[in-house]
Amino acid sequence: MCFFHMISFLNRTTMTDIQIYGSGPTILLLHSFWGSSQLFNTMVESLADEGYQIICADFPGHGDSPVPVEPYHFESLARLLEQRLSDMGIEKLFSIIGHSMGGYLAQAFASQFPHKTGSLVLLHSPMQPADAESIRLRTKEASFLRSGKKELWLRSVLSSNFAPGNEIKFAGAYQLLGKISRQVTVEGALAAIEAINARCDYRLFFEKAGLPMLVIVGQHDRVYAAGPMVADATRIPQAQIVVLSESGHLGFIEQEAECLCQIIGFLREKPKRESVSDPTHNRSLETI
Repeated sequence: MCFFHMISFLNRTTMTDIQIYGSGPTILLLHSFWGSSQLFNTMVESLADEGYQIICADFPGHGDSPVPVEPYHFESLARLLEQRLSDMGIEKLFSIIGHSMGGYLAQAFASQFPHKTGSLVLLHSPMQPADAESIRLRTKEASFLRSGKKELWLRSVLSSNFAPGNEIKFAGAYQLLGKISRQVTVEGALAAIEAINARCDYRLFFEKAGLPMLVIVGQHDRVYAAGPMVADATRIPQAQIVVLSESGHLGFIEQEAECLCQIIGFLREKPKRESVSDPTHNRSLETI
């Protein structure tokens, strides 16, 4: 069993109530838009039992974090996190695991503090910036929120996080996602939309960084299509790529055992940063 304690801190753009589980090499775990750390309960238990210390932090206006009082971008949140980790005596992360929006923050952190990042696990999280269609949809979403139609929007999009039919197969997870999403404040959601639309392009950085990376995508992801994410990852020399054949945007729930097995296996290998000399070095692609 893992143990847990909580540390709270305040900042004008606030990620608060950092939750710490277990002990050992430190892994930072970052959740998605409309989510919270609560979605990671099974993963946290499994990783803590493997001998890692897990740090979870909720985005502003999500989970236990208060409403943001000013706009933010992922680079500013990365700097805030780095300072808080340093204050906690954590000078290097063994790995960062980011799901969707959490992956954007993970990428921002790794690009700004590469010497403090041991490896990266991206779950359903593109490395490219938002395209015109994505920005259009997010802008529509923001319009719904500003007009008081948050519940209507959530009802229309929640099921799209799952592969078709999986919202019924995983009814408990679907209900939990609905509960967590409804706890997100409108202010928190609007701030996140602005940050998502303005996210940076980190592809060139990771192609040259030599950072060990595990990229997991869902074959039936209706939020971010698997194809472009796989194509980008294949250009990264130390990327290991896994396609979950029965998953949508929530592979760590829809194929929980397979996803955890891949993550734990990647972490057990203790991957190390290497110079990029052979453009195909260490790259692998697996569908499960």
